[in-house]
Amino acid sequence: MIRIDDYYYETDSAEFETTDFDDPAMIDVEQLSLHLQLLQAGNDVQVPRYDFVECRYTSYRTVSPKPFLIVEGQ
Repeated sequence: MIRIDDYYYETDSAEFETTDFDDPAMIDVEQLSLHLQLLQAGNDVQVPRYDFVECRYTSYRTVSPKPFLIVEGQ
């Protein structure tokens, strides 16, 4: 499963209060699309884990291609 929430752009945590996480422009759609294409081609991808307190990626996890993929989020 891939969570779209993990593809938010990293921001300054000081801007958390003013960041509009409902704005689709805050999502790195290019990176998400690339990862989906790589999975479709049979490659593993390193999916970021976005931390909403830190407003950045705090780790990565490996997602391997499967017959079905759930993309959860917006």
